[in-house]
Amino acid sequence: MSEEKSRRKSLGYLIFLIIFLSLVEIFDTYTTLFPNVIVSKVQDEFLAQETQVIADSIMSLAIAIASIGMYFVVVNQFLADLIGRRIMLFITVLGMGLASLFIFFTTNLIQYTSSLFFLYVFFSSDIWTIYISEESPKERRGLYLNLILVAGCIGAILVPVFRSIFITETSPVTAWRSMTIFAFLAIPISFLMIGIKETSKYKELKEMRKSDDFVKQSPFINLKKPFAKQYRRQYIPILIMAFISGLNYIFIQMGESFLANNVNLEEGDVNIVVTIMSVSAIIGYLITGVFADKVGRKPLFYIYTILTPIAIFIVIIGVQSPDLALIAACIGAGLATITFYGLGIVNRLVSIEILPTDIRGTGTGWRSIISAIGITCGLLLNSILNLIFGLGISFLIISLLLLINIPIIYRYIKETKGIELETV
Repeated sequence: MSEEKSRRKSLGYLIFLIIFLSLVEIFDTYTTLFPNVIVSKVQDEFLAQETQVIADSIMSLAIAIASIGMYFVVVNQFLADLIGRRIMLFITVLGMGLASLFIFFTTNLIQYTSSLFFLYVFFSSDIWTIYISEESPKERRGLYLNLILVAGCIGAILVPVFRSIFITETSPVTAWRSMTIFAFLAIPISFLMIGIKETSKYKELKEMRKSDDFVKQSPFINLKKPFAKQYRRQYIPILIMAFISGLNYIFIQMGESFLANNVNLEEGDVNIVVTIMSVSAIIGYLITGVFADKVGRKPLFYIYTILTPIAIFIVIIGVQSPDLALIAACIGAGLATITFYGLGIVNRLVSIEILPTDIRGTGTGWRSIISAIGITCGLLLNSILNLIFGLGISFLIISLLLLINIPIIYRYIKETKGIELETV
């Protein structure tokens, strides 16, 4: 009876944890996306005196400065290894809500940029991924991670819904501020951490640190420990693949522009394709969650790597035909979305599984930074290739760089399906 009661209690806590982390991911997704749909309105309020060209240039610079906040993810992950997952999860969720509140009260572009910077710092941390990975049964780790990602898609759905409600042709110039209101709820949600325990794996690490046999060293050594000899053979290839995957975020960012300017697609067609891409992101999470635990991480690496250039090819060739443009765009863009997000999820999951608890947060932080650098480089590379070849060919050239993954996967990546997470 005692064992049965304990089992039910553990199951009840796991359900509560999954629900809480799902709420965290909803706000994470919402705060990631809502700044992207209010750019023109922020310009109307803060840069109304400038010409459109100058306003676009200034706004691009402001967002670029704010995006530097993503590079601070390694600090949050490092602190998660140093002081615990629980406190850092609380800080990052609270931070998302407070940064959104600050955006609401901004009165000029400098204040807006500063507030957006802090929003980037907090929503890019993804402490919850470490939390669920360390608390899940090893045979369901991929499934639980992706169930939470699917729940987070609610945040993505709410962005266009709230924009259509708050921002209309008759709304005042300041109406964009209403987009931040939902994110304020992250503040009270963060205090649900009272009912969340520190992860079992981190508790094991804390106990080991108390042991007389534990060799104490500077915590800053952890910043370079993921690159130590015993980890680097598998960890550095993960970083290379994260960088190449980041390069290909350009299609997610600029795909809508490519489709909207195609003569064979009308505005209604573009809306259909954008909807397909949103649904495909959810499908990608589900497929990856199920098959990562069934067939393994390594086969998915191969499949997603090969399918991405094929998907991009379908889009850029298919939209040239008046009769097949919409079908090709839906199939190609949908498949490209599935493979992009799927590849990122598997990469993140493997980086969590190959590192021990004492550096798991730091290691995934480095991975996030390398991916963010890839995104920046992808934008710069695309701006050059676009001038020479056009947007579609630029997408294809960058996607072909993913094929570098194949020999890397074959030679360096070991299957991590079902492995026990190490403590140190």
